Amino acid sequence: MKIEDLDKYYFINKEIQSLKQQLKDLQNIDIEISITDGLPLGVNTYNPANIINSKKEKIENRIRIKIETLLSEYEKLEKWLNKLEESEIRIIIRMRYIEMKRWEDIANYLHTDRTNPRKKLKTYLIKKGVKRNVGNSNKHFYK
Repeated sequence: MKIEDLDKYYFINKEIQSLKQQLKDLQNIDIEISITDGLPLGVNTYNPANIINSKKEKIENRIRIKIETLLSEYEKLEKWLNKLEESEIRIIIRMRYIEMKRWEDIANYLHTDRTNPRKKLKTYLIKKGVKRNVGNSNKHFYK
């Protein structure tokens, strides 16, 4: 597990929510174009509704596949998180990386000094050998 993986946690969750909403919106679109009402149907009748509905189905399937992929990634992170022995560390990680709470908010929730959760998490991750990329991945530790 890397800190970059924790950084992705929040955005994976948000993307899943967004894709589910897109899927719901697409499913609410009913396309019925009837240009042949009252006319006899021929063999090669062009029906734009069929073409549009076919494209809509393809888009819906792509969204479902993307949701499945994201859910798999989310599940990996959840399994890792649930293996952590210390409940306080799990709370800090959830609040920081899933809920995107500020360190001050986490400290208030835990009834502690505002720098304490950050220090605890950083110490824990170093102790457990969680890799971190020097540079942009520390952004959540120092904000």
